[in-house]
Amino acid sequence: MNRRHMGAALTVISLAIAVLSACGGGGSSEAADASAASVKVSTYITDNLATEYSQVWAGVQKITAINAATGAELTLFESDTAKVFNLASLASVGQLMSSVSIPAGIYSRVKVTLDDKLQLVSLDGRTTTNASFKGDGAPVTFPVSVDFDTSASAQWVLDFNLARFTYDAASGRVQPSIEKRGKEVIKQFMREQAEARGAVVSVAADGFVMNDKHFGDAVVVKLAADGVIFDQASHKVVTLADLKAGGVVEVKGKATPGASAGQALTITAAVVRVVDTAAEARPVAPKFVGGEGTITAVNGGVITLALSDANFLPGSQGNSISVNTANAVYTHGAATDLVVGTEVGFRGNVNTSGGLDALFVDVEGAPSKNDRDGHPERRFADLSAVVISVAGNILTFSANPGEGDRNSSSRTYTADISKAEFKVFGSHCLAVGQRLRIKGSLAGTAMVALVVEVVGGCLDAPK
Repeated sequence: MNRRHMGAALTVISLAIAVLSACGGGGSSEAADASAASVKVSTYITDNLATEYSQVWAGVQKITAINAATGAELTLFESDTAKVFNLASLASVGQLMSSVSIPAGIYSRVKVTLDDKLQLVSLDGRTTTNASFKGDGAPVTFPVSVDFDTSASAQWVLDFNLARFTYDAASGRVQPSIEKRGKEVIKQFMREQAEARGAVVSVAADGFVMNDKHFGDAVVVKLAADGVIFDQASHKVVTLADLKAGGVVEVKGKATPGASAGQALTITAAVVRVVDTAAEARPVAPKFVGGEGTITAVNGGVITLALSDANFLPGSQGNSISVNTANAVYTHGAATDLVVGTEVGFRGNVNTSGGLDALFVDVEGAPSKNDRDGHPERRFADLSAVVISVAGNILTFSANPGEGDRNSSSRTYTADISKAEFKVFGSHCLAVGQRLRIKGSLAGTAMVALVVEVVGGCLDAPK
């Protein structure tokens, strides 16, 4: 039998459960009382880095916790269809799955229900291995023993330890290993992201309130400094004033759970999509799919992407997909920004050739249309940089001409980082000599940075 460990595949994939504001919950005697105080539980998933497989695609269907005193099984997360993740893309990122209230007490077990199908993509992206946990297509539930007391504010982690997973090539089966880990994994969350969908409750000048199945009612959504609202029905970028109570929206952005049980979740949204519910209701409506990836080829209006994340299993083509952008609306960036190496998000419908016809394209780090119209002298730049100095929100750095800035011969730039999103690591990494990837709007040698990514590890990382 050809059996091998997947330890070389991913060193660790973690499912982190962050328990917030558990103070005042009482001891185990109170846990037996159904009327005991409740605590707010936010459920995250995260992972570490791949070393053999570039991507591991899996679907999460349900997560429950079992009260040790009462035996009651409390649902933390549940989806009618598996929520698909490329676990390898979640390195140092906490993906918020749900935020629910459960009775205070001691919880002894957790059950994690996954889709039976998963896919492993080779490092070069050319080979996809279709695998399963059981092989019969039915969801599979894995129990995990824990010992968690909500009476103290704490955090706990479930670790999908792929170092101990085994893969049998003959049967295509994966044998998992799931164990409890300490709260140190939570501390690695440099960014907590969320995706929400639900009805708008109210709209204000700086954001809106919405309800979500997994995050609960009264989720507060604030539009990021360069956030965009895209209306699927009109294929146009709209404003907060165009949102209507009762309308359905999809939101993606940075999550900030409430500091106490009475405080709502806040999402600082990079993209808000006003859902075309009429189109979705039509029996012949196409299946809307979306994801993110890096452009590997450009052929006219068709781009080839190496997927890093998507809401679907990528299929037999590995992590590669063809996206037709001819009729797409750009929430950030423009068609001229679609070059090899650029990271983009997309949403659209599957076409007959197995590719995707994009309804919208979002170029990561590029300015929105409003920003471009207001500052025509600026253009999108994606620079490989080395920090020279930092003074407040002004960063001075060097960059090689031709690396993202194709029209400049200068090697020294300044960037206003006040509006920038820091991916994985924070601004504390901005030490002299630190290597970065900076994306934003450039005019001459002056940039307004929108995305900053630390490259090669943080020189000034806290010990």
